[in-house]
Amino acid sequence: GQRDENQTVDVYEARADTHLLFQAGTAKVGTNESVFHSILASRSWPHLRMVMYEYQEMHGHTLEHAVMSEFSFNAERGLLTILQCAKNRHEYFAHRLHHAISGLGTNDRNLIRIMVSRCDVDLNNIKQEYERKFSRSLQADVSGDSSGDYQRALLALLG
Repeated sequence: GQRDENQTVDVYEARADTHLLFQAGTAKVGTNESVFHSILASRSWPHLRMVMYEYQEMHGHTLEHAVMSEFSFNAERGLLTILQCAKNRHEYFAHRLHHAISGLGTNDRNLIRIMVSRCDVDLNNIKQEYERKFSRSLQADVSGDSSGDYQRALLALLG
């Protein structure tokens, strides 16, 4: 809700955030979770990509590694999701769609949620990423995992 949408990145601010994240986590016993939440939930996507790059350069391990070391369960999962989206949002959604479709049965709730929420935003980019990652078209996998009106509706969303 409060994410900065500015596409320009101030390298000095990114380095300052990198330092704050390190000081709030790895550099001390215990974790100042509010620093992680504040930075990861409010900074722009390009800024977060720069913070992730700077963190790796400065500390020799990824920010994802730091999150996994400092958090657990849903907090870890939520923060890692933010970092994955910052890295490559299309790849994140391609993986989520693949997970919803593959295996025994379909996670219809996730499939519908992603397809409907992204169809007017970036579903074409997600389709391309899906094909690149899994060497199959999203249309083919949706067709193979659905039928009837449900299948036709999903394929219509895919274009």
